[in-house]
Amino acid sequence: MPLISIIVPVYNTEKYLPKCLDSVLNQNNENIEIIVVNDCSPNNCNEIVNDYIKKYDNIKLIENKNNLGLYNTRLVGIKEAKGKYVMHVDSDDYILPNSLNELIKIINEDDYDIIAFNCLIEDDKGNIYESPPQNKILQEKIIYDKNEMYEELFLGSLPESNATKVFKRELYSCLDYVNRNIVFQEDYLAIIRLIFSSKAIRLTSKECYIYYQRSESSTKFQNMNYKQRVKTLGDLIFVNENIVKFFKDENLNSYFSMIRHRENVYYNWIYNDMISNINDNEEKEIKDLIFKAFPLISPNLKILDRINKSSDNNCFISIIIPVFNTEKYLKRCLDSIVNQTFKDMEIILVDDCSSGNCYEIFEEYRKNNKNIRYVKNEKNLGSAWSRLNGLSYAKGEYIHFVDSDDWVFEDCYLKIYKYLGNKYDCLHFDGIYAYDDKTTKRIKFQISENTELIGKRKAFEDMFVNDSRRRTLWCRVFRKNICLKAAQYMPKSHLSVADDWILNLFALFFVKKYRSVSDIFYYYFQDNPNAMTAVVENKKDVKFSVDKLDNALRQTYDSYNGVVNFLEQNKVWEKYGALWQLYITRDIQYQFLNPYKNLENYLLDLQKENKEQYINESVKLFKLHYIKVSYLLKFIQSNLYKSNGGNINVLIYLIHKYKNSFKSFTQNIFHYLFSVNRNYDRITIYFLGFRITLKRNVKYE
Repeated sequence: MPLISIIVPVYNTEKYLPKCLDSVLNQNNENIEIIVVNDCSPNNCNEIVNDYIKKYDNIKLIENKNNLGLYNTRLVGIKEAKGKYVMHVDSDDYILPNSLNELIKIINEDDYDIIAFNCLIEDDKGNIYESPPQNKILQEKIIYDKNEMYEELFLGSLPESNATKVFKRELYSCLDYVNRNIVFQEDYLAIIRLIFSSKAIRLTSKECYIYYQRSESSTKFQNMNYKQRVKTLGDLIFVNENIVKFFKDENLNSYFSMIRHRENVYYNWIYNDMISNINDNEEKEIKDLIFKAFPLISPNLKILDRINKSSDNNCFISIIIPVFNTEKYLKRCLDSIVNQTFKDMEIILVDDCSSGNCYEIFEEYRKNNKNIRYVKNEKNLGSAWSRLNGLSYAKGEYIHFVDSDDWVFEDCYLKIYKYLGNKYDCLHFDGIYAYDDKTTKRIKFQISENTELIGKRKAFEDMFVNDSRRRTLWCRVFRKNICLKAAQYMPKSHLSVADDWILNLFALFFVKKYRSVSDIFYYYFQDNPNAMTAVVENKKDVKFSVDKLDNALRQTYDSYNGVVNFLEQNKVWEKYGALWQLYITRDIQYQFLNPYKNLENYLLDLQKENKEQYINESVKLFKLHYIKVSYLLKFIQSNLYKSNGGNINVLIYLIHKYKNSFKSFTQNIFHYLFSVNRNYDRITIYFLGFRITLKRNVKYE
């Protein structure tokens, strides 16, 4: 019985087939069988294969009676396979010399269910390239944890392609034929279930496979006619709906955030090409199919479509207030706005499927305020996309986003109107931390003087080095068209953590006329225990806090990726990549070092009170987060190398260049970038979250 069955589906790729088969047969390994499945190809597939059958006794030809598509055709081959393992080789690709022997060595190491390896890419001219980093296995690794398997698939270095893996044949009992001819995303449909059925995955950085990337490839969407685009999107709808159903049926709802991340990546890849070079009627139908093809981010895509059509202005300012379970504070917020003397405004309440009485409060205020509007999200979208949903309905020349548990100063909008004078793209004002509406304990923010920044990206660049201009969205009023531009780049995932600073950052990029004033216009409320930043609220409820921290890690990962995509799409990565590296190093401290410190204190107390509970909760915390923290560190490290072409000297130069500007940081960023502690018997070096300890040779007396 062969050890490996190699499945080769063929449809209109006969001119590449001999090279494919030769690459397998030249491996000098008799422990294989080759099964070629002809999916009703109109050319001379059978003649080519029969010539090989005359020379070799380990090749078999199967002919489909009907054209089944790639997904079902592979299953046809697997049903006939005899090997303990199966490997997929597409008929226009080939494998590298001695690859099978290398893979068999790994098979013999242990009882792995899946072995994943790297591939190279060959173009029409015969040039061979490495796979991009996001599709490449970077280190040897064995994975036993199911959560980590899916983390590697969605966020890590485990590519979806079935052709870059060897599978135990028995895993395929989890797959059945589907009632659709699928030729797009068929790998994704299979790998999700195959991972679920596996117990051990081996990653190897060995390059074993050559993927042939034809210029006329069917995935070049802009080259497709309307009928082909409809078919491709139909495949995508079928696959994505089945994936969502699978995770729901298996009660794996915790993975939806990762699926949203993937949908966001694929949407950015597909959208522009799919709607190019078609007429208006076709474009509307294609857009509807695209919305349906991404079920988890579909509401966000509809919001984005409305934003793209938004243009009318019939008041000076739109005040957008997202609401989620904060109704107990909402009246205080609304009172501070409706009682303003300035009236050329509208108020948009966005109900993010809150369990409270948001609509009833809206009805109460609408009786005396005709300029208030109620919008309800299709489903819970998070604060970022709730703001954008409000933006899609806004009619103001300017936009102010107000959190529903905060409130504004008396007559602030009249002063804002006078300061703006319809001259500036953005007005930045000050605010204070407030602990209730009566307390005198208030902490002011850091705007100390009135300034103007005139010129392209001046405000954006200043934000990187001026601590008073970082992060917050509520302390700015933006011109609406600036917000509309920024919205195009927002990640489509659920964002309620690290959500306002990313929109703020994108908007500042497009600002040309910026003004800051030291006036205090905003109360930033600190006593809301349901705020997303409150990671540890109650020592008796660590599970709730751990879940919040888990959610924060996922959302921040999406935000970081969103910024990198933004800088790359606007072709300014080389200019700002290193500064962005400094920015997120500081952000890591704000987002995670402080919350983890709170959890650490909780666990230290717990260790004294209940050692058994301490052990259980520590192990659970470690299992939940060590993977995600490693991804964030990996992300930072890879971006550091990527900054300015991987030139570390450029980063060091920028650190020195902006060192004086960074001195105002309340926490020293350079401590987290690089620091050295010397003790009597050791030296400890810290670099970007990594710690290296060097022992010293010390003679004790």
